[in-house]
Amino acid sequence: MESEGRGGGREDDSRLRRGETRRVRAGADGRDEEPIMDGVVTLAVGDAHQLRLGKDRIVYAGMPSPDVFSIVELRWEFFYRGFAWNLFFPKEERRIRIDGVNLLVEQVAAHDITLRG
Repeated sequence: MESEGRGGGREDDSRLRRGETRRVRAGADGRDEEPIMDGVVTLAVGDAHQLRLGKDRIVYAGMPSPDVFSIVELRWEFFYRGFAWNLFFPKEERRIRIDGVNLLVEQVAAHDITLRG
């Protein structure tokens, strides 16, 4: 099902100008889908990665317990100030969604995590 709108979603290859709409494809659950991050990235504890242009940055925060891993979502940062929060996921979770970007967790350990988009 495709509809037109301004919200997040799958956009065509052309760039949008102010006031234009984009094509949005609804997912199986009825929510709009965002494209997944491209490629594979391995983050050590404290490493940052930009999800995509215009999306938040993430930092791997390690594992606070043997069954849980944590990723920090950095919404805004300016010199010594910023706006961020920790996201906690079960170690068995393989599909996560951060800032509308779908990620696949390939491997997670206390010292690093491998994500595929």
